Amino acid sequence: MRYVLIDMALFLTPFVLFFLYVYWANPRRVAAGNDPLRTPWFWLWIAALVLAIAGFVVMRFVLVEHTGTYVPAQMGPDGKLIPGHFEGDDDAAPNVPQPQTPPPEAAPPPVPPPPNHP
Repeated sequence: MRYVLIDMALFLTPFVLFFLYVYWANPRRVAAGNDPLRTPWFWLWIAALVLAIAGFVVMRFVLVEHTGTYVPAQMGPDGKLIPGHFEGDDDAAPNVPQPQTPPPEAAPPPVPPPPNHP
């Protein structure tokens, strides 16, 4: 959930900043006799690039780095889903329960060999 909120905040920030800028700048533009719909594209591109780079930096420090091997999600023998996890150098962190396997069934008795007919 935290990653979704961070992504939403990074996505909405340029829009909020632009609307705040329009709210602040349009009355001044009209009072000065300029066109209020003229958009400062250069500064919007600069702001977008700065926010994109800031997003990469934030994600670098927020996301947890795993050094082990990723094991994808699997269906256990009891039909329950075993979530994906990392194993290896950092396998102490995840607490993944082992699937419950049913006890093996007894083997059927061996079939006797056919009798030899002379």
